[in-house]
Amino acid sequence: MTADPLSTWQTDGIVWSLAYAKGVVYVGGTFDHIRPPGAAPGSQELARKNFAAFDAKTGKPLACAPKFTGGSNTIRAMKASPDGSLIYIGGSFSKAGPVGRSNTAALKTADCTIGANWKPKVNSIIRAIDVTADTVYIGGLFGTVQAQTRERIAALRPDSTLLPFQATVRGASHYDSATEVYAITVAPKLNKVIIGGNFTRVNNTGVNALAGLNATTGKTVNAFTDYITPAVTAPYLPKSRVKSLANDGTNFFVGAEGAFDGRIAGRLSDGFRYWTDNCIGATQVVLPYKDVLYSGSHAWDCQSTPGGWHGGWLGPGPTARRQHFLAQSISTLPDGSRSLAPTTTILPWFPDTNDGIGEKLGPRTMTMGGGVLWAGGEFTTVNGKRQQGLTRFSASPDIGTPQVPLLSASSPSSGKIKLNWKASWDRDDGTLTYKIYRDGVYLTSLNQDSRYWNRPAMSFTDTVTPGSRHRYSLEVTDGTNVSGRNGPIYVTALPSATNQQVAIPAYWSPKTADGAAKFSQLAKSSSANGIVVISGGVPGPEVPFNATYAQTIKKVHDSGKRVIGYVDSGFLGTPPYNGAPPSLTRKTRTDGPGKGSSSPEAWFKQIVHDIDGWYRLYGESGVDGIFLDQATQYCAYAPSYAALRDHIKKRHPGAYTIINPGLPVDQCYENAADTIITFEGSYDTYQRTSPKAWQLNSAHPEKFWHLIHNAPNETAMAAAVSRSKQQNAGYVYVTNGTTTVDPSSGDTIQSAWGTIPPYWNSELAAASGRPQP
Repeated sequence: MTADPLSTWQTDGIVWSLAYAKGVVYVGGTFDHIRPPGAAPGSQELARKNFAAFDAKTGKPLACAPKFTGGSNTIRAMKASPDGSLIYIGGSFSKAGPVGRSNTAALKTADCTIGANWKPKVNSIIRAIDVTADTVYIGGLFGTVQAQTRERIAALRPDSTLLPFQATVRGASHYDSATEVYAITVAPKLNKVIIGGNFTRVNNTGVNALAGLNATTGKTVNAFTDYITPAVTAPYLPKSRVKSLANDGTNFFVGAEGAFDGRIAGRLSDGFRYWTDNCIGATQVVLPYKDVLYSGSHAWDCQSTPGGWHGGWLGPGPTARRQHFLAQSISTLPDGSRSLAPTTTILPWFPDTNDGIGEKLGPRTMTMGGGVLWAGGEFTTVNGKRQQGLTRFSASPDIGTPQVPLLSASSPSSGKIKLNWKASWDRDDGTLTYKIYRDGVYLTSLNQDSRYWNRPAMSFTDTVTPGSRHRYSLEVTDGTNVSGRNGPIYVTALPSATNQQVAIPAYWSPKTADGAAKFSQLAKSSSANGIVVISGGVPGPEVPFNATYAQTIKKVHDSGKRVIGYVDSGFLGTPPYNGAPPSLTRKTRTDGPGKGSSSPEAWFKQIVHDIDGWYRLYGESGVDGIFLDQATQYCAYAPSYAALRDHIKKRHPGAYTIINPGLPVDQCYENAADTIITFEGSYDTYQRTSPKAWQLNSAHPEKFWHLIHNAPNETAMAAAVSRSKQQNAGYVYVTNGTTTVDPSSGDTIQSAWGTIPPYWNSELAAASGRPQP
């Protein structure tokens, strides 16, 4: 059932009862006219005195329009005979069409005339009617029927013959009204009648507004004492009365108001109570249909029912939102056991009315007509639009479009754009789909369950090129209807690596006083200094074991930095660049496992030997990983470096790996190490060098490290750090040191990495974005 009301005629008063038979919906209540959908009060009216008939499919008014007048001029109950030939009508009136009647009449559906056979004399208002093939049950305020005593409930033949069925109904379960029967539901196959209303004793049996009677004799067969809390004695406290009953042939359903305002499901055969829904807000009508229980109320707090909401204990006054229509599952426990918890769930179906006129309780009656749910009552609006007294809903079409929420965006980190919005809600769909568009092109979708009282915060984080600007919009769909797109909103992603760490190649010996002092300075540096690469006396670990090296490694490691052992990989014996002279091809050490060879296999043996040497000699001191310097740039050798990475991590779990091609490499190297040095060179060269696209677009700036030397002063350092962030480098090191290389051999004559720059603390601050102590 959708929550979108069909175009429906209106009344100028209250609709108290509805009945359906043979394609026609009959409407009874307290009104003088009907008017077309959308028409303002007093305009385009047709005279209808307390009764009207409509085509159940089209909703158009029919000519069938007898007037019901006299008494209190109201119809309060209607029920079709099982064969649909008659509509039994009850209320407070003395005339039905042209004939006199005593608060009840029967309408012949074939010709819209008042039936001659049904004309019992009932001395007061009738509020409830139910009908079997041969019996009509009436309930209300009356005390006599056909001049014989019948207290609030009676049974008659369709020819008005009073049956011996009799029950005494007394007491008041609701403090502010008289003893009365408001609701009746009959189970002919079980020979049972269930009555509800405002009473505390039936046939001298204590009850609480609800009783089950033998359909032939009227004797009490069910007291239902566990259904509704007994009426409290203090006159100023609310008590309870049953306003509506219905059954589906197996189960029956109760709607009540007062101390208990909710709904109950029970088994017809023995009165077993399946569940109790303790929503607060005066239930006026219940209607089961296709495993769903529809109801009309002014529910304002359903926190104890699954799928419900917390009303904030504001009370049912103007400060609390009232939900006037509800749908909930008809569920029972398969083993028939009793459960303290409800086994019903409020479903996502939330059409709504206002309180309206009269007693201001909104919907008062419901019926199904040809698959369309009709509802009537005191309301004057439906879903916020003018509609008085009458409305209807069908299974289709679903035309309600979800509202699109406001969208906001921010860039929390480099290359990241986070979209935020509050979930929308739909009157008849619990889960909505949110479609996100970037630059006008569909990007992705998210699903979210929501209700009007529970609209979760939602977000989506997009990965884009650092520093790029984009426009975003959002639309919402319930699977059938699509909202318009909101926005667009524009947002620029933060440039790369906004919060970096400094990673320093500490290429000096700790065995000198000056070297020891510099390592002590690094140990005292903040966490902005994340990595320290330490080199031994040879391009590998210091051998044999040296206590000073061990102590230095421990000191720096214990200060929270990663201590990385330096290993020369010699470009794996390949030319360092295309066209390089043979003299630049590196050879392994003659005293090592490579035996002075330049072959990749020899280099692989020496590298593995040096890696394992670092951990054998200084692993316990705190070596955290391996730095493979002089890495080749060619994709053909990326698998070799990946194999070295795998060796390191397998032999030394938790080890961190770094390789240094020293220039931008292709994405084939992405998994060759945890971090890749994609630039090593002078400050001037750095201004002219750009990274590969995959580095700019990476979601992991920590994958990249830039080494810049010959930055003469703090201004140049700051510019270099800023450029490194724009290029998405998560690690950086800038120094004023100078590197000099012998062009004929490729050997370093002077290393830029042999000292700490004078602007060290400023560099830590620039990289991390935080002032340094």
